[in-house]
Amino acid sequence: RWIRERMTYEQIIKDNINYDIIVEEYGSNWLDEIVALMVDVVCSKEPFIRINKQEYPQEVVKSRFLKINSMHIEYIHFSLKENTSNVRNIRAFLITTIYRASETTDNWFSAKVKYDMSKT
Repeated sequence: RWIRERMTYEQIIKDNINYDIIVEEYGSNWLDEIVALMVDVVCSKEPFIRINKQEYPQEVVKSRFLKINSMHIEYIHFSLKENTSNVRNIRAFLITTIYRASETTDNWFSAKVKYDMSKT
């Protein structure tokens, strides 16, 4: 039952992020790590998930994680690529980044486009 639940959510997450398409750009190693982390969080039986030192109900975090799409994955990839700080707990960092992606992606892309346009 536990394995079936994980496999079901893994497929849902892969469908949501258009895995078959974006894996070509980001590679399977990196993307599979993100998907596995998302499945761990979505399938967690803990009542609360820690996001940036704050406890959130697991169902709230699960709901957000199941709304992540390919644009959010692109944002997460760029964010990690541009990060120059020393990340001591990469799992916590990624969980926070994934959780916050739905509320920061649009503004990040807008700022990036404005910056890039000012350079031309």
